[in-house]
Amino acid sequence: MSLKSCKKLMVVLLVVGLILGLMSVAQAQQESGFKVKAGYFMPGDQDVKDIFGSDFTFGASYLYAFLPYGIEFGAEYFSGEAGITVFPLTVKQEWRVVPVTATFLFFPSGGEEFSAYMGGGIGFYPVSYDFDMEILGVPFLGKPTNESVIGFHVQGGFTLGKNFFAEAKYSVANVENDIEVNAGGLTIVAGYRF
Repeated sequence: MSLKSCKKLMVVLLVVGLILGLMSVAQAQQESGFKVKAGYFMPGDQDVKDIFGSDFTFGASYLYAFLPYGIEFGAEYFSGEAGITVFPLTVKQEWRVVPVTATFLFFPSGGEEFSAYMGGGIGFYPVSYDFDMEILGVPFLGKPTNESVIGFHVQGGFTLGKNFFAEAKYSVANVENDIEVNAGGLTIVAGYRF
């Protein structure tokens, strides 16, 4: 094969690769978008579950898809409060976790109406724990604790049509300084993609 033929072949392959790449980007832009979600969070740590229980959670994320893969950046919010009053003493506790995560996702082939996905990722978990005691309404003892840890998660879900989805995520984020707990747990949400 002559040098001229090799150059022509390389140009043709480059053009075909560029066209396929642009088609992939166009398809990814159609699949990418913002997501809002709400659901239920069940703490993975038994102490957190005993004190605050399981409760409502909500979040938002942005999915950048380059099918059959995607990267999702998001944040969620969970807060729990507990208190008890035995006259004249009142004890209040508050727990907040706001994970900011990045997730690598895989979308196996599926139909337009139903498509499953799965993946895993890493997150930054700011944790806030407040403990307050009052005697006759006068603050007696209080200890706010703020920690931040790196956590990991696995996630799976499915889409219904173009915009609706449901997913489950299990996360582990071990706090080891002032409070020794797992700030992660099981999250089950449903949402809408714009």
